[in-house]
Amino acid sequence: MKRALIIGLNYAGSQYALNGCEIDAANIYNRMPRNAYGATLTGTYSAERFYADCASLRDACIEKDTTYICFSGHGTYLDDFTEDDGFQGGICFWTGSKIEVIPESDFRRAVEQIAGSVVVILDCCFAGEFSKMSQSVRRTAKFVPFNASEMRIQQFMTRPQTRAAAPKPKMYWLLACAFNEVSYDTGNGGLFTSAFVRAYDTFKPRSIKRLMEYAKIKCEPDQTPNFKCENGARPTKTIF
Repeated sequence: MKRALIIGLNYAGSQYALNGCEIDAANIYNRMPRNAYGATLTGTYSAERFYADCASLRDACIEKDTTYICFSGHGTYLDDFTEDDGFQGGICFWTGSKIEVIPESDFRRAVEQIAGSVVVILDCCFAGEFSKMSQSVRRTAKFVPFNASEMRIQQFMTRPQTRAAAPKPKMYWLLACAFNEVSYDTGNGGLFTSAFVRAYDTFKPRSIKRLMEYAKIKCEPDQTPNFKCENGARPTKTIF
């Protein structure tokens, strides 16, 4: 079975408002097969709900399943002196009044508990140090600096399981930009997601490697999409 958790947050009413992330979510959802089980989540979506949804997927999925977890929205960075560069990325969820940040390490723990194959598509910035600041006036960086007075960090906590833990899933990480870059919102969708779905509509077979290579060509020099396969995953896997 194919399952999907597709999140697009515009942070409406905040100083960090974007325009194209809900469009990204719709573009991904519209390309999912009709028999896929999932939903598009926009407007508000809290870190607590994300953790709960991942726990539900953990309890539902088996090793033959493929789960797509897609996020379009803001990224930030957090000080982390256990990392060689002194920081780690964070993903920004939105309650309607406050940003809740899930650190990259906690996000990974949440999605890696899901059995089968897990494809994570992230159109946001993970890094605090970004080098390419020459965006056009029609683009907005999907990055916010962490502010402890306005945001809170939501860490991963293990939830009770309804069955024995599954082996680690095959992981596919499809990232909109390099770790030292920002990703851009064009106002009509993310620069990366727009290129990615254009590749999906153009090419067959729709392997991860082929779609990401096309997206990289279309996004450079503004940002550098990249992908990583883990735990026996192969880049020849087809999308959706």
